[in-house]
Amino acid sequence: MILRSLSIPARALTLLMLGLAACASSEDSVPRTDATETVISEQDYSKVASLQMRNGTVLCGPSAVACPPGEPTMAGVRRDGSVALAMRDGTIYLLPSGGGSPKQIGFEKSAGTIAGLGGRLDAIGDSGWQVHHGGSPRRLRVDDQGRILGSDAAGGRLGYAGSSSFEEHFLALVVPAGEHIGDTVMARFEAVAPTAISGKTIASVPLPATRAERSDLQSLPPFFQSEPVWALMPQGGIAFSRGPDFSIQILDSGGSSARLRVQVRGREITESEVEAEASKFLAMMPANEAFRRAAGADVARRRANAPRFHPAITALLVAATGRLLVRGDPGADDDTVRWDLLDSDLKIVGSTRLSTEARILYFGSDSVLVGEREGGLFAVRWNSWARSVAAP
Repeated sequence: MILRSLSIPARALTLLMLGLAACASSEDSVPRTDATETVISEQDYSKVASLQMRNGTVLCGPSAVACPPGEPTMAGVRRDGSVALAMRDGTIYLLPSGGGSPKQIGFEKSAGTIAGLGGRLDAIGDSGWQVHHGGSPRRLRVDDQGRILGSDAAGGRLGYAGSSSFEEHFLALVVPAGEHIGDTVMARFEAVAPTAISGKTIASVPLPATRAERSDLQSLPPFFQSEPVWALMPQGGIAFSRGPDFSIQILDSGGSSARLRVQVRGREITESEVEAEASKFLAMMPANEAFRRAAGADVARRRANAPRFHPAITALLVAATGRLLVRGDPGADDDTVRWDLLDSDLKIVGSTRLSTEARILYFGSDSVLVGEREGGLFAVRWNSWARSVAAP
């Protein structure tokens, strides 16, 4: 088995949380008596109202001022209409409200190729921006002139497994490598900022253990093991999803306060997909025969424990009103993907489909800023839907 070394934290810090996890499954939060749960059948889910997207103003692209070079991953919008774009390579550009060419105002060196569907870009007053690339442990603040105003670091925590930002709040997900019950540990969402609550545990949730019991060694996870998909909410909670089922819960210090379950799953993982992942892994291994044998045994374990389905939810976006946009799992041959619009109480308002190549850069409750290629070049435009559309 191929292993990575971890240090062992103090046992006493996790005993209480693990006691709470003993009666919970690996995908459920600690129960609470006032939690509400909504269950929607696959049939009813297929009848959810369709939201018609309306094309609006083009901010940049082939038919307007040229967009910045590269691929935009997210955007922030200020009250005066100014827009900041964060690019996959880490650069940050400002598009003034009065028009004109994009102006580079910053560079986040820790972004690189980790910029994915997650991340957030918020305006700071009338002259600054706060950027957190999905997957990055750092959050950066810059002004309109490119001067660095400060930064926050979520990394460096033992068991760090991701972070999320919403306005002044910044949280880290920590999966401890200490005591666990069976294959489960109680992971915690720990506040990084603001300073007044730094280090405080905001919520906890059971997750698969990252190492064998009573061991300081961490094995590689099964192929296609799903990672948690989560985002901070403006009310202080955490929207959380994990696993093959369409399931979202709002976590807070009391556990899960609301939950939505839709009786659908992501697409089935094929044997050819698993074989491709195994081949990719083996191709990175040294040619040493003994090492190859060990790698082969590890591949067999990772293949045997691979899940049957892809995650049903692949991204969660949160608006300042608490509304959620939920990205589904595109089929292997699909060129579109379903997005569901949810109210803050997890009621489904409606759904729409966008190209798998389109990226929602900013979610403003009733409108979105979409980046998509047009003729080989990126275009960024506003799209919106009718406020009156509601689920039956």
